[in-house]
Amino acid sequence: MAELAEIKQKALEYNRKEREKAAESYITENCPFKKGDRIKYNGKPGKIEVIKAEHNGNFSYEVRFDKKDGTPSVRVTSAYPLLKIDKMEKE
Repeated sequence: MAELAEIKQKALEYNRKEREKAAESYITENCPFKKGDRIKYNGKPGKIEVIKAEHNGNFSYEVRFDKKDGTPSVRVTSAYPLLKIDKMEKE
């Protein structure tokens, strides 16, 4: 029984890694933004920290917005492409 549990655990780990690779390649090929891009979301400037592929093919982003003094916020906010996202020029 211990051998079966070990085999099952290895199979689950392999499947998780393959899913992560597939999601990463899908994001790099199809997403209009990259991790670290400066964006303006709903009029607020920020930086993309994480990009996730949703089950329906859309992307969601975790963005660290800038505070009024221009420094990055401590809080990270999830952003969905329902509102307009504009890519800012490189600084």
